[in-house]
Amino acid sequence: MAQNPYQSPADFRPGKRVPPFGGPVQLRKAIGIRSGEWSDLRKVARCQRGLIGCILLQLISLPLAWTLPEETATVFALTYFFVGMLSTVFVFLLAIRVYGVFSGIVAGILVFLPCLGLLEMLALNGKATAILRSNGIRVGLMGAKMADFDKQP
Repeated sequence: MAQNPYQSPADFRPGKRVPPFGGPVQLRKAIGIRSGEWSDLRKVARCQRGLIGCILLQLISLPLAWTLPEETATVFALTYFFVGMLSTVFVFLLAIRVYGVFSGIVAGILVFLPCLGLLEMLALNGKATAILRSNGIRVGLMGAKMADFDKQP
């Protein structure tokens, strides 16, 4: 049975929004995320920001660990190691929300391989950027603009 277009606004109850043509408002689902929830989209944006920071720290610390004298290179080698551990966490969390649990575990393990791990992080960052942009979130150099999430449902 069709909705009455001349229905009075007396059906409005607190907590329910009534669109112009009657019936409750259907909230839009997030595109590209397994759960389809906007809260997970915000988590993807936060994980992407952390992943971008880890990529930058790895790109800075590894060449410095190779080129500096041995006394100071140890500090950058340790930094590279701890950033690698942190990037494993971000890759795992991001891959779980985008691809699933098994793919998240495989992606977390592959991060430990030096060059392949960096390529995987860049590919996952690109996928997160595509997901965020397809949902109307602006993405800049350091990740998503978090102010855009306040405008979404």
